[in-house]
Amino acid sequence: MNENGSLWKEVIVSIHNLHNKPASYIARKSSNGVWYNISKAVKSIEKLHIDCNDIFTLNPGSDVKIPFWKDSWCSYTLFHLKFPHLYSLETVKNCQLGDKLSSIGFSWMWRFEPSGPNELNELLQLYNDIGNMNTGQNSKFGFRFTLNTSGEYTVKVMRKLLESKLIPYNRKSTWWSKITPLKVRCFIWKAVLGRIPVVENLGIREINTPCSLCPMCNKMAESVDHLIITCEHSRSVKLWIFKWSGIGDKLFSNIRELIDFAVSCGNCPKKKEILIMVFYCTIWNVWLSRNEKIFKRISVNPIRITNNIISLSYIWCKHRGGASCGNWTEWSVSPFTHLLS
Repeated sequence: MNENGSLWKEVIVSIHNLHNKPASYIARKSSNGVWYNISKAVKSIEKLHIDCNDIFTLNPGSDVKIPFWKDSWCSYTLFHLKFPHLYSLETVKNCQLGDKLSSIGFSWMWRFEPSGPNELNELLQLYNDIGNMNTGQNSKFGFRFTLNTSGEYTVKVMRKLLESKLIPYNRKSTWWSKITPLKVRCFIWKAVLGRIPVVENLGIREINTPCSLCPMCNKMAESVDHLIITCEHSRSVKLWIFKWSGIGDKLFSNIRELIDFAVSCGNCPKKKEILIMVFYCTIWNVWLSRNEKIFKRISVNPIRITNNIISLSYIWCKHRGGASCGNWTEWSVSPFTHLLS
């Protein structure tokens, strides 16, 4: 044991020969183990066009040994490459940052004092680079995590960055109605992404189906937007729901437009929340009716589907809404009647 670390730390340093390596160096390529896997993970991150030097920067105020000339503690370009004339004057080329620090600033160990124009220009640039660096701040962390204001690494922030690269998502976010059951919210999210198991998606997965036509109308190929939005039976259901909600007939081409209409409809937060829930309930019941037609051979009846939507949405609002939704008589007239009383 020593005052700066444990015996195990010294073992790791010796195994990977880290005594004269930059602080950003992780492990030897010929050594398998945890640190080698970490170095592979870093390379995997770089394949996503994420520069780890932008995310993790060396902290000069820490106790970590940082090579002055051969590590990127002040700029991305290593000093021995950026200032070759000064580096040639250095007597201890493997010196550490701590070796250069003194009570009055930086101390130099030149073979002879810089005097030529190239050397003086490089010295001036070097002072400009290190002039704004705070090297006196004590920290237990050798690296600073730049994605956090605190400088401390968190898995949540890093995962968010990786997911933005691995799962690019350019659509608008889905409105997560708390009145709607979780399984229905998840279904709506998948439907907006076009990922529910309709015939079109099953064909992409090379799953054969007896018929490619929409089971509701038997006229068009079954896709997500056709089943939920443009099918004549689905349109009949939405028309009844629009009338019940006091909304004129609207034409939509996809689910996203339907949900965006509900989210942007009116200025009353409570009314908007109920309308979104009703639309989610409509989409959910159209899907249930489709499955009943396929698996139970129950005929499609828009009036029956509409009645199911009105009754199910009332149950959701009454038991999950957290506020009064009026009595059944008021609800059967309009989902917003109780808001007017």
